[in-house]
Amino acid sequence: MATAFLILLTCLGAVLIISGLAKVRSADTTAELEQLGVPRVLRHPALLAIHPYAEIVLGLGLLATGGWLLVAFALASTALMGFYTVIVARAVRTGSAESCNCFGALFNPHLTWRSVARNVTLVALSVAAAAGALAGYSAPAIVSDTPGSLLAVLASGVVAALTWLIVSGPAADGGDGGAGDGVGLEGVGLDDAELGDYVRLPIPYAWVETADGSRATLRELAATKARLLVFLSPTCGACAVLAESIPGWIEEFGMLGVHPVYYSARESATAAYPALEQPALYESEMEVSRSFGVRAYPTAVLLGMDGLLAGGPVLGKDEINGLVDSMREELAAAAEPEEIPADGEGSR
Repeated sequence: MATAFLILLTCLGAVLIISGLAKVRSADTTAELEQLGVPRVLRHPALLAIHPYAEIVLGLGLLATGGWLLVAFALASTALMGFYTVIVARAVRTGSAESCNCFGALFNPHLTWRSVARNVTLVALSVAAAAGALAGYSAPAIVSDTPGSLLAVLASGVVAALTWLIVSGPAADGGDGGAGDGVGLEGVGLDDAELGDYVRLPIPYAWVETADGSRATLRELAATKARLLVFLSPTCGACAVLAESIPGWIEEFGMLGVHPVYYSARESATAAYPALEQPALYESEMEVSRSFGVRAYPTAVLLGMDGLLAGGPVLGKDEINGLVDSMREELAAAAEPEEIPADGEGSR
């Protein structure tokens, strides 16, 4: 019983610590929280700043305290997880938001009923932690009284880490494993010698819907011209900034197709980015996102005309701008005329 409680408490504490650390690196934005329906008073900049650190302190408190202090930490965790569950369930039910910053960029941000089930489980763990604390259990006491329990926790951690690595691996037909963030515009004027070390994976057979309602696979789209796909969310602050550059890219790269890709309702996507309505592509079952291992926004990938990836996937506004800069440089180099040898040279 004591070992089981220790494993439970460790899982809950680890979730809070990891969540807090991830949020430090990828802070919540006011727009995202408003879409999720978080009350205005809880969206104050001061509260947003301390939110990640409060989760870290709460997780550490569950692991390092005992007695009534542990009861207080467990009850606080129950309240927090309950609040998260209500917010996420309402967002999924109403469709007011398609993603959250629940774990920063570490895990898939898309909100589904599976997200609700995850949060309900965390509420149950918090209630069990409070009940165990009231019964006199605590992590320090269990470890000191039963040294072997620590080995059980470590073994459980290894199993959990291994499970996550297996489940979160990239899709075999076109994930991000080994793709890197290079660029090789095969089919746009560059030969194989210019592709460098970039590992070119096959474009997956994934379906998208265009602005006019027709459907096509990514390979069909790429067969006519190279395509830059930019995965955006209507509730993503960084996406809003990046979206302002996309019309300019469409004009600059006339020989390429530049498309925002949404896993969201047309209405919300169009309302967020009205200037991108025509080039937009839509996925209804996350088929494209899963194929490329998209786990956070914004993400971009470049499709070559030869059926292979030509760049990315890359994550983040700066990395995507870097990919576009690489495209610009490669296209400029391909457009440079070959040097003509002087008269009498190179003709013999």
